[in-house]
Amino acid sequence: MRPDPRTGLNDAELLSYNTVRIMAESADESVSVGTGFVYEFRSSKQLPILALVTNRHVIDNAQTVKLVFHQGKNNKVDFEAEKLAFIITQFQEGVYKHPNPNIDLAFIPLGNIFTKFTQNGGMPFVSVFTRKNLPKDEEWKELTALEQVVIVGYPDGIWDSVNNLPILKRGVTATHPKVDFQGQPKFLIDAAIYPGSSGSPVFLYEWKEVMLGQDLNLGKDKPRLAGILSSVYLHRQKGVMESVPIPTKRNEVPIMDVPNNLGVVIKSTELDGFIPLIDERIEKDRETQKQQ
Repeated sequence: MRPDPRTGLNDAELLSYNTVRIMAESADESVSVGTGFVYEFRSSKQLPILALVTNRHVIDNAQTVKLVFHQGKNNKVDFEAEKLAFIITQFQEGVYKHPNPNIDLAFIPLGNIFTKFTQNGGMPFVSVFTRKNLPKDEEWKELTALEQVVIVGYPDGIWDSVNNLPILKRGVTATHPKVDFQGQPKFLIDAAIYPGSSGSPVFLYEWKEVMLGQDLNLGKDKPRLAGILSSVYLHRQKGVMESVPIPTKRNEVPIMDVPNNLGVVIKSTELDGFIPLIDERIEKDRETQKQQ
């Protein structure tokens, strides 16, 4: 598996440096954990907006949020440097929420956060995914009903706290990813889903070993951001099956509810729904600057 010449990381390792553990504290001082991933939006005029994407329900009631980033040096991870922690207060003021209330997505702009890091001598390192990392139209059409996926996040709040690294888990699609599940831009995956997984990016990624004559060709598909994990089906003793947001607090999960390993994934194409909000915010900022 060849490493990226710029970062020194291979494709699988880049997935580990794309997510950020979100610790959200609400007004009652309860703390919940979720997953965010770094994504660069482009406005309709191609202005880049670096953002941390997660589920809306992860941060809806948050008053403060703590994020921890890696430090970088010469475009590579600086493993020896201290991690960069940032606490956001008055949190709700800068959050973008998806305009469709049925799409459980939101994002936190990272531009000002990274600027403050650099002003204080820090250099955050993240692997950034863009629209180019989503499946192309022809790739969506070629997908089968059973595809291997990788879920990156912090299930049950578990992570490598020393190295600030997430947990990578494998699963498979449980419904056809190119078909809208129940008429919504979503699909199901078969994987163990636990609290802390909310907002986890779901990648189509399969390592392939192919024999070509006498040689072993280590080929692979590039990771494609297929969607964002948002909820999980629970089986309750009453015999009722329902989809609920993945809990972010371990103490909120009733012990009588049994996850049946079916997660609901919002298709990554829904990220484009933020673009009108981004355009509107950019225009407002320009008007404000003119008045100053």
